[in-house]
Amino acid sequence: MTVRQKVFHYKLQHALPLTVVLCEIIPLYFFSKAVVLSVVIILTVSLFCLNHKKLHIHHFPVFLFWGVLASFVIAFRYVPEEVLLPKSLSKATALEGVLTSDARRTSRGSYIYELKLEKVYMQNISQTMSCSVTVFASAEKGFWGDMVRFDKAKLGKDGKSFSARKIVQLGSRNRFFFIRRAAVKAFTEKIQLVYGQKSFLAEALLTGSRDNLDPMLKEQFRRAGVSHVLALSGMHLGIIALFVFFIVRRFSGPRLSILAVNVVNVLYLLMAGISPSLLRAVIMFALVSLGKLIGNKASLMRILVFTFSLSLMIFPGYFFSLSFQLSFLALAGILLFTAPISDFLERFMPDLIATGLACSLAAVIMTAPVTFYNFGVVYPAGIIASMVISPVVTLYMCLGLGCVLVPTQLLVSLGLLQQPLFTLFYRLIELIVRWASFIPGIRVAMP
Repeated sequence: MTVRQKVFHYKLQHALPLTVVLCEIIPLYFFSKAVVLSVVIILTVSLFCLNHKKLHIHHFPVFLFWGVLASFVIAFRYVPEEVLLPKSLSKATALEGVLTSDARRTSRGSYIYELKLEKVYMQNISQTMSCSVTVFASAEKGFWGDMVRFDKAKLGKDGKSFSARKIVQLGSRNRFFFIRRAAVKAFTEKIQLVYGQKSFLAEALLTGSRDNLDPMLKEQFRRAGVSHVLALSGMHLGIIALFVFFIVRRFSGPRLSILAVNVVNVLYLLMAGISPSLLRAVIMFALVSLGKLIGNKASLMRILVFTFSLSLMIFPGYFFSLSFQLSFLALAGILLFTAPISDFLERFMPDLIATGLACSLAAVIMTAPVTFYNFGVVYPAGIIASMVISPVVTLYMCLGLGCVLVPTQLLVSLGLLQQPLFTLFYRLIELIVRWASFIPGIRVAMP
């Protein structure tokens, strides 16, 4: 292969994925959302064909057809968010519907509820209505699938959300949500039992719930540039998958172990809530494991762009989610830039440190434009802090998860409940985050 051919293939492998990622971001704020969705999907699946060790042009029509099909599915399923709610809701005194996600606690102690509205009460008159609203209330925590009624509701000044003084539980939508609610509560209680007084960090890492997390610690994670550690993603899923694989592997072969891991991954996704980063990790893990089962090792970049396409077909609105953008951009940066950055850094430092630093730097490079646009600041401390805190968090989760999966009576007999070791790990994580948060961020004045 000539130098010119090598350069051409390098562009197909690396320049095209970067181009597609930029296409996701740049037109986002300037053109019609429906047009952006269609164009990006077509470009993505075209890349799926072109990003290969050899250029197979005869595959292009197949992937182009998939792109057109995907764009039609997304355009059909995508429902733009309403800027303002119907004016008739200004007279509403009570709301009734189904929660579409777990409630989130605010820094003031109240909860944010995402409600799929089914019925509106205006004094003594009820009216059927179908739309999504956000409700703020100082009440008990609600869970995905709960049927609830908010009494003494009042439309906010923004015309987009409600405040309420009381929430009434009307049961679960079906048995699945009832079982999920019970499983989440049982898992959370076991975490609190194992980790003790500082269990709120473990709850955030294992369940994704930050309700009890200290607001100051949460802010320090953000200023340290490692807030992604708190978001359920591939790292968290990988730890759980590793546990399941080695447990099942002792009693069966690798095929059944991989199948069991994927089943547990899906159950964990449903229990923790379908967030963009966790959904991406579950789909990618399933595709990679499927490739291993059939003996076909696909490019991780191709799997990433296919996951991107599939995620949007399931949840088209994710395209405009900041979590979705940062999750895919960070992993794309790691796949694209880790190797060349690591090769350069290995001249000055040990290989292991160079690889970790390159991985963090690659993720920051790709996510920086979006972060600057939305927040006007990037915290470079995260490049080093991620390298230090990731192995500590992994050990913290692994040790605790091992105890969580063991029956309580056995833990009591072995004296493994609320071990000082968990407090030690918590203090270490807190120390790393606190010191990293002192490093000032890089600010850019956005127009």
